[in-house]
Amino acid sequence: MRLIFFTYALLFGLFSYAQWSDCSNNIPACSNPSFSVTPNGSGNDIDFTTNSTVSNPQTNPNTSPGNQGCLLSGELNSTWIVISVSQSGDLEFSMGTAGSNNCFDWAMWPYDASTCSGIQGNTLPPVSCNWNGACTGITGMAAPGNLPAGGDQSDFENPIAVNAGDQFIVCFSNYSSASTNVPLDFFGSAQVTCGSTSNPTICYGETGEIIAFDGVSWAWDTSTPGFVNTNATGETAYVNPTVTTDYTVTITYNDGSTTQATGTVTVLPQITANITETPETCTGTGDGEISISLSNATAPVTYDLSGPSSASNTSGTFSNLSAGTYTIDITDANGCTIQETATINTGPACCSMVLNVTSTDIDCFGNCNGTVTVDTTGTSGTSTIQWYDGTGAAIPGATGLTLTGLCTDIYTVEVTDALCTISASGTVSEPSELVFSSTPSDLDCNGDSSGEIILNASGGTSPYQYSIDNGSTLQASGIFSNLPADAYDLFVEDANGCQATGTNVLLEPSALTASATVTDNTCNSANAACDGEINTTVQGGTPPYTYNWSSGSTSNALTNVCAGNYTLNVNDENGCSVSLSGITVTEPTAVSIDNVVYAHPLCNGDCNGTITLQTSEATSYSIDNGATFGTITDFSNLCPGTYNIVVSDNQMDDFKIFKERALNIIMD
Repeated sequence: MRLIFFTYALLFGLFSYAQWSDCSNNIPACSNPSFSVTPNGSGNDIDFTTNSTVSNPQTNPNTSPGNQGCLLSGELNSTWIVISVSQSGDLEFSMGTAGSNNCFDWAMWPYDASTCSGIQGNTLPPVSCNWNGACTGITGMAAPGNLPAGGDQSDFENPIAVNAGDQFIVCFSNYSSASTNVPLDFFGSAQVTCGSTSNPTICYGETGEIIAFDGVSWAWDTSTPGFVNTNATGETAYVNPTVTTDYTVTITYNDGSTTQATGTVTVLPQITANITETPETCTGTGDGEISISLSNATAPVTYDLSGPSSASNTSGTFSNLSAGTYTIDITDANGCTIQETATINTGPACCSMVLNVTSTDIDCFGNCNGTVTVDTTGTSGTSTIQWYDGTGAAIPGATGLTLTGLCTDIYTVEVTDALCTISASGTVSEPSELVFSSTPSDLDCNGDSSGEIILNASGGTSPYQYSIDNGSTLQASGIFSNLPADAYDLFVEDANGCQATGTNVLLEPSALTASATVTDNTCNSANAACDGEINTTVQGGTPPYTYNWSSGSTSNALTNVCAGNYTLNVNDENGCSVSLSGITVTEPTAVSIDNVVYAHPLCNGDCNGTITLQTSEATSYSIDNGATFGTITDFSNLCPGTYNIVVSDNQMDDFKIFKERALNIIMD
């Protein structure tokens, strides 16, 4: 923080010229000279008036915070002060002391050699100004919330952003004609310096400027190496050192005081370039390249190429360049530049040879009958040929245009003529192995032609031809139907004639046969229930079997069958059938009592009654309801009673079956 005091004295009854009251007769803000001023005095020059609407506008150039205009009473009791910025930031300052009722006004312009003439000519507008609103004895520039104690916003303007090396001139107006000390305080982020210079950084080989901040005259030490003797007594010195160097200047102020300042010129290291030039491959190909590597350059770097073609990039590599000389302007991030040249040489005569490799694939899997052929055009002079296999090994003796008898592989040919060697490749492929599947379906019935074989091929080269007689007859479909039982030689052939074989055997079931065993009826159906039987035996075919009798039965055997003729149809699982017809079941002749002759007992109590039977087919006779049988047909000595007559044909087998007829006789 710098505090600079200006002393004002009020002189009565005397008109005089005040010190530092002209733009051209100013003081540096940091010199803190001891001076007196006539509050009502003026300088030698009329720098501006109330009519100077550009240099001293009635409206404040700053819309915020919205204070009044500039020096509305003109150049009144003025002091001119130069501010030199040594560090960028926000410029904030105060002039005066809070707590009084003094009105201090001010205006500020950018400062250089033409500033005073611009103000006087009413062509240079101020960058900031303040016409006191509250008159608290203190004014200046400060951010809202950063006002000095006792300050009022109407007496302060907002700060402005400044850069190192900037200079401004302030016209301070003592409107109140006060006689007092006026401190000047800088408290912003921008730094204000006195008796100092700029400290520039230059590129190697450049001429730099050192600016002495403030003062009215300057004397530079020209003995320092690199000093350019064109401005030894100017505010700005020009130097071109090759290494970082300090330069000294003696600064003289309006009051005659002097100070020495030293400015350091930093010289960046010289950028050096290493250039790699790649010529064209051959004449006219335009594939040359320039590649640049740098030392002491600060990235990013821009490379600008000019010559036969132009380009710009940040990589330093330029490709696809035709022959010729190129200029490269190189600029790094510091703005340092160097210029280099590079030459792309013309290549040798271009190779015009063209290779075209064709191949013939292997016809069938596992064969080695592929070929490759190279066709060459544009060769120069005598050419030589060498073929290589897929491993890169040279094939012995393979020096011709065509190779034959090749297995699957990648074959590379290398052809060398008078100008170049080029290569090309061809691939010999083989189809996948030809295979097929077969789905046989055996016959349904013995002796028919219901068999089927379905062949399905894959691999090889489609389309396919199919055969089941070892290729004697071929068809496009793999379905063979209506086949009898037999062994078949399967055969498949693809579009290249590749073949695959196999066998299938179609089977047939054994012949379906049926036989019947008949058991005839024991008795005539007129005498007893039918007890005939038919039992069947079925063999062959494909079980299970189904039975269909002419009687409607579906059983494999018939029981309780009456006499008659029967037919049987038998079907197996596949629908094969066999029939039995003329199956005959018989029965014996019916037993009957044709006549009964009987005689009652003669007298009561006698037992001399008789019964005589006349029958057909009967051989045994009973008159006690079948309790006892005899072989006679005449029954005598019968007492009165009821006799139940039963006759039988005596067809008594192991099952004690009787053929009977009964008759009741009553004797009284």
